[in-house]
Amino acid sequence: MIKRNADFVSREVADEMVLVPVTRDAADLVGIFTLNEVGAFIWGLLEEETTEDAVAAAICEEFEVSPEQARGDLGEFLAQLDEIGALLRG
Repeated sequence: MIKRNADFVSREVADEMVLVPVTRDAADLVGIFTLNEVGAFIWGLLEEETTEDAVAAAICEEFEVSPEQARGDLGEFLAQLDEIGALLRG
């Protein structure tokens, strides 16, 4: 099961979704992360605890990509979220 870390907030700014860790200094621009359309879609799905399979299926449906492409892109994105501490796994 995966879910987004509540220590990160997201906001839409100038047509882009940004993630900001609330545990860091707000002036620390290194701590601000920009998401593309697919990343923002995934981030929205992670509001509730879910599975990687469910997220990959939703990506396929929303963006009309193959399951292989969805899983590959999802794996890379989740690894990035893990790296910055924005993902909870359980």
